[in-house]
Amino acid sequence: MSSGLGSIYIDGIVSGIDTSAIIEQIAAIRQRPVQILETRKTEQSERLTIYQSLNVMLTGLAISAGTMADTDDVISYAASSSDTDALAVTVSGEAGPGSYDIVIKGLASAHKLSSTTFADDDDAIELAGDIILNGTTVTIESSDSLNDIAARINLAGAGVWATVIDYAEDDHRLVLTGQQTGADNAVDIIDANSGDILEDLGLLNSTTSIKHAITKGAQSDGFTSSTGEVGELLGLSGALSGTVQINGTEVALNLAEDTLQEIASRINTLVANVSASVQSTEEDGQYTYYVEIVGDSGTPTFTDDNNVLNTLGVLTKQIANELQSAGDAEVTVDQVTVYRATNSVSDLIQGVTLDLLQADDSHTITVTVTQDTTATYTSVSQLVSSYNSIIDNLREGQTFDTDTNTGGVYFGDPAVRLLESGLHSAAMTPVDALGGSITLPSQIGLSTDQYGRLVLDQATFVAALEANPLGVTRMFGTAGEATHADITYVSSTASTVASDADGYAVEITQIAERATATSGTLASGITTNETLTFNDVCPVQLTSGMSLAEAADALNSGFQLFDFSLSASVVGDTIVIEHELYGDSYSFEVHSNLAQGAGGLNIGGATAGEDAGYVGVDVAGTINGEDADGNGRYLTGSPGNATTDGLVLRVETAATGSKGVVKVSQGLAARLQGYIQRATDEDNGSMTIATDNIESDIESLDEEIERVDASVERYLERLRSDLLAMESVLAQTEALSTFMTNQLKGLTTNYYNRD
Repeated sequence: MSSGLGSIYIDGIVSGIDTSAIIEQIAAIRQRPVQILETRKTEQSERLTIYQSLNVMLTGLAISAGTMADTDDVISYAASSSDTDALAVTVSGEAGPGSYDIVIKGLASAHKLSSTTFADDDDAIELAGDIILNGTTVTIESSDSLNDIAARINLAGAGVWATVIDYAEDDHRLVLTGQQTGADNAVDIIDANSGDILEDLGLLNSTTSIKHAITKGAQSDGFTSSTGEVGELLGLSGALSGTVQINGTEVALNLAEDTLQEIASRINTLVANVSASVQSTEEDGQYTYYVEIVGDSGTPTFTDDNNVLNTLGVLTKQIANELQSAGDAEVTVDQVTVYRATNSVSDLIQGVTLDLLQADDSHTITVTVTQDTTATYTSVSQLVSSYNSIIDNLREGQTFDTDTNTGGVYFGDPAVRLLESGLHSAAMTPVDALGGSITLPSQIGLSTDQYGRLVLDQATFVAALEANPLGVTRMFGTAGEATHADITYVSSTASTVASDADGYAVEITQIAERATATSGTLASGITTNETLTFNDVCPVQLTSGMSLAEAADALNSGFQLFDFSLSASVVGDTIVIEHELYGDSYSFEVHSNLAQGAGGLNIGGATAGEDAGYVGVDVAGTINGEDADGNGRYLTGSPGNATTDGLVLRVETAATGSKGVVKVSQGLAARLQGYIQRATDEDNGSMTIATDNIESDIESLDEEIERVDASVERYLERLRSDLLAMESVLAQTEALSTFMTNQLKGLTTNYYNRD
């Protein structure tokens, strides 16, 4: 008899019974249910894998169907060019058939500049300081050669390629080429140093002019801050200082210390009849600040010192050696001339990209866009093939073998039977919500065979496509029509349910409005000087004596300068300021230096300097009696709606009330996509639930296996304990027997030996 940690092992040394073998046999019998459970678990795991593979196939079909769910993507087009050496064309699904006569008068070009000649490209040029290329500062050291300068420019990422051209053994030149074509992408180079590096390189000459001319003045380059030192904002290694002249008056500027605000203030203090101010513009939340210098009677004169005004961007030096100007492509399409910044033009003919290769203003190239029936048929065939693969899989899994009395993996599963029925309904239900001559799948050559597989007849399909492309697209994609002129169908999603021919009623309870500020009555025009500030950054000065039209022009100029989506107009004896977009996502604020009632426009706050806010209003209403969410002029069926979830309408109306109906048609591709998305929805999709049930069965089997294993182990522990007790009793009995035998022997011996 022996024992081990946690378990007792009995060898039967007293009883002579092979207790270990007995326990092993009993354990094997007791664990037979576990083996059955493990077999069931293996079967369920294999079944889970098959269901997961089915869901992958369904997702693939949904993706394939999704590419055709938009009617614009059903029909394929092909484009050709009569001269592919001069003009290459590509086409997308947004194109339409047509023919276009195109003349390429000029190609877009990148700006290209050249330095003067240098005898060696590896010798130090002994120029030191900063240059600015397209707003990026590059620091040149005195030990730099022409090759070193080119390398520094290329590493700076300034949108400029720098190359050293070796024309001859003693003729080496630095060539700068803009990385973008187009007239607006000329290379901007600035000598931001006192040593005139770019002049010495021969890229610029000393002739200066105003860089950004504005009415009666000049504007600087843009900066990211109005309160930071200019030199630090530009990243200059040695910020410049100098005494410039404005209208002949000297103004000392030190870019290492001066901010834009300080520069403007110093000019206002020192220079008579000149006003300097810091203005700003905003784009995507980023502000850019400028100094504007304006003369009372006209543009001031400027004289630079140490390139300070050049560095600020008030003045600019002239290009000394321009190899190629930055130019736009010039193209005529059906005798209408257009200009584009690049030679790849995709915004001219819808769905067509023109790659301009050669210019010849006497050569007409014909671009033809035609319907590609072969490509469309191939796309539909691929959809049919994906569908049939799933049907084959479902049918195979629902078979029953009467010889073995076993069914396929899907046999008896109601979710699978529902899936097969739903797929067939999505593919073969007529599409008649919008009417038209094509409403049945059979009219485009689509039918089912005896096994429920789709069959596509190519001849019938191509004939229908050529005769009625709109009807064919509606058999696959989603489309909609509104009966009221104020309502436009925009789009719908897979969650939207197709309507019948009666459509969904549209009811508008709130019209969309733009943020609008209307002045008080101003029959005599502007009678008081007033400064209005919009969104805290756009000041507009209105002066007494202005007409309403002049005041509106001043306001619109300010809005344009700051790129605000606002416009001012004269309506009767009032000025009306409106946001260009509708809805409560678009607003503006305004404050005046005058209080309400003090003779101004009366669109600021009640007191001088107090903001007044103006906010737009979203459209509101219902579709098919269901809630809808408004966003500007767009009304969208709310998430979770029974029929209109995701249905988007554009509402352009001036009155509330009933606005007719909208009819929504869903073709087979859209229906397949929608049905599969619902069937595989991660929360309540029928196939998701079926898969979850299998996973739950596997978890239950794991728990049952664990329970049975624990029960068997407990039983064996009790059995070992009982056998141990038996052996102990037997050992005690044997010991007692031995003792009694020995005692009896002793008594007998003593009895016979007592004499």
